[in-house]
Amino acid sequence: MSLDPIESPHGHLKHRIKQALYLRGSFDFESIATYQNFIDESVKKLNQRTQAKFEEEQKSLQPLPKYRVPDYEVLTARVSRHSTIDVRCVLYTVPSRLIGRQIELHLYHNRIVGYLGKQVVVELPRLRVSNQGKRRARCINYRHVIEGLKRKPRAFIYCTWRDDLLPNDHYRRLWAQIEADFDIDSAAVLMVEALYIAATQNKAPAVAEYLETELGTGSLTLVGLRRHFQLLTGTSMPTVSVKQHNLSSYDQLLSSQRLVNPIESIKPDKDIPSHKSLPKSQRASQKSETLPYAQPLAKPGKPGDARALVIRSVLAGTLRIGGQPTLDFETQAQPQRSSVPRHQNAFQLRLDAYTQVQSRSLDAASD
Repeated sequence: MSLDPIESPHGHLKHRIKQALYLRGSFDFESIATYQNFIDESVKKLNQRTQAKFEEEQKSLQPLPKYRVPDYEVLTARVSRHSTIDVRCVLYTVPSRLIGRQIELHLYHNRIVGYLGKQVVVELPRLRVSNQGKRRARCINYRHVIEGLKRKPRAFIYCTWRDDLLPNDHYRRLWAQIEADFDIDSAAVLMVEALYIAATQNKAPAVAEYLETELGTGSLTLVGLRRHFQLLTGTSMPTVSVKQHNLSSYDQLLSSQRLVNPIESIKPDKDIPSHKSLPKSQRASQKSETLPYAQPLAKPGKPGDARALVIRSVLAGTLRIGGQPTLDFETQAQPQRSSVPRHQNAFQLRLDAYTQVQSRSLDAASD
């Protein structure tokens, strides 16, 4: 199958557009929209000859599909700490709130749409590196990074893509003049403030015009720039007038008996004597009484005779070195287990065992 019916009209269209550019006298356009309008006019003139046949065939055409066929390429990119992404050798700026996030990019032929999850967070014009000797390009939007520059204006001085931050050639000329008239720090603060106003108030042409006027008269100041665009408007407190309504209507809700002072109407049944009027002997004692503990921890055992010296044999089963008995004594009966239940505390168990040992020592001494 020959492709001439398709390729030949495409060649004719390119030839007509090129001839129209020659007749125009310039290949430069103010914007992409202006160039697109020029292309549409050239295509419209070419289709005028077949317009009648197209309308006849259009009646037999099927409706367009409900959903558009995906005509984009999907990529992913992580936003750097400078609020930039790198796509096909082109550096793009994105809003600073996306720093550190990984976004999904849909690459169309003329734009790039960024998604965070399922939400569109940024839309950028797509650029291509057309110059053979130039391997990289930049697409810088000052609105994306102006918040960070507002906090650190000196970063504008040392930014590697400082000229790309400025919106157009008019701003570049203004920056060159400001840099010549002021010291470098003051110039950076002035330009960053101007860009901040242009971004937040969407008044880039008005800001450029004001800068040019003030530079011509030599009266450009940071305070004047802020005051002109109403960033230093004085906030005056509004005067609030409060009108008090008549309160006499509330008296009708009260009876004559309740108008008496409630403190004066309270009379105690008995005179309560004051603490100071009582004699010292009748006053309540201020000493705190110590109450016995409701549940004593242990019962006092039988006291032992501390003066008596008791000598008794050591059981061989109770002293071991290396797992073997060290003394060869006659095995004696082991002490009986205490009758104290297991649920009692360890202190009770130790105290009962000590009492039994003391009693046996006294018995042995008496013998």
